[in-house]
Amino acid sequence: MTSDASATAVVGEIGSYTWSSTSALVADIQNWLDNPDSNFGWLVLGDETGNRTTKRFDSRENESEENRPVLTIKYPIS
Repeated sequence: MTSDASATAVVGEIGSYTWSSTSALVADIQNWLDNPDSNFGWLVLGDETGNRTTKRFDSRENESEENRPVLTIKYPIS
C-alpha cells in the first residue's frame, strides 16, 4: 500500500467534480480488474484543518440517480 495520492482535485462549492486520469489511477483500475477482491475503492481525503472546510459526496445509494458518482473509463482506439 502506498500513501501517495492516485489523483487530486480542488473541491470548492456544490457541484460536479472530475479527477483527471493519471498513471496511478489507471494502475488502480487495472489492479482491481486483475484482483477483484482487492477493490475497496478510493479514499477521498480533504484538508479539514480549518473551519467550514468539510465536504460531502453523494454515494451510489443516493435516491437521485443523477447525483450518484460515476466512473468513466475511455479506452484508446487503436
